[in-house]
Amino acid sequence: MNELKLARAGGVLGVLALSIFAIGLLIQISGKHDALVALTPAGAGTVLVVVGAYLIALSRRADADVVAAVRLTRTAALVATAVVVVGVAATATRTGIMTTIILTLVSLQAPIGLRMAANFLAGSQSR
Repeated sequence: MNELKLARAGGVLGVLALSIFAIGLLIQISGKHDALVALTPAGAGTVLVVVGAYLIALSRRADADVVAAVRLTRTAALVATAVVVVGVAATATRTGIMTTIILTLVSLQAPIGLRMAANFLAGSQSR
């Protein structure tokens, strides 16, 4: 049963990464911004893709270690938060306030989604 939960969490993280990539690409295309603007959603989305792929690969094992997956997902949430903070701080000096707010809100979906996935997996462990 844990294998199904790992695959489900990995799939949801992949879909969330796709939406973050798409919105970041739209911001990059629509405005006259430099490449720095795309780094914040790209970094946050990359963390999601890596963790989602790991969870799906882990779900294929018969002896999946859910505790290690929860620990990795929570650590990845901290990494995604650091990526967002650094990216927004770098972007705020070069772009307008509205673009910075949109990038912040879009990119903050990554750590929130990772924490939700970790809590989902941790809840399955206690049952």
